[in-house]
Amino acid sequence: ITNLLAGTGIATLFVDLKLCIVRFTPITTNIINLINSDIGRPVSDLVYNLVSYHNLSTDIQTVLDTLIPKEFQVQTLAGVWYTLRIQPYRTIENVVEGAVLTFVDTSEAMNAKLALEEYEKHLNQVIENTGVFIFNQDQDLRYTWVHNSQMFFKNKAVIGKSDADLLSKDDAKMLNVIKS
Repeated sequence: ITNLLAGTGIATLFVDLKLCIVRFTPITTNIINLINSDIGRPVSDLVYNLVSYHNLSTDIQTVLDTLIPKEFQVQTLAGVWYTLRIQPYRTIENVVEGAVLTFVDTSEAMNAKLALEEYEKHLNQVIENTGVFIFNQDQDLRYTWVHNSQMFFKNKAVIGKSDADLLSKDDAKMLNVIKS
């Protein structure tokens, strides 16, 4: 089992019901300062390399008390993002003997999410400072998103409607010819 866990490349930490370390995979040492002699020590004694996350012992105890798994996004001091999952550790007989913590590297996805949020922030600034009517329509030419900095109409009044719903028949027909 130890070789299997080490081969997955997923940082894994097992603790008993007293929150003492039972075993861990080698890659876990990148996240938590662990050495083999830490086996048997309480998790609360450990130094972990996580930014702004200081509830490890409390969260493990909550999972053991409620048997409801928890999941968090955490970041190491080196800037690596992980999904931390804390789950009860059950034996084959379905007896809870502790908790298992896994750290799955999600840096690529988190960095993409953060870049997208930054892009959206800049795009929204451009849209807010642009004096034009900007919109998106679906395949049926119904408005799905509208920005009208001149506020000729309420945006909510347009969403879900087509040009035929909003304009005279002739104007809607002409506009659809132009869009084609």
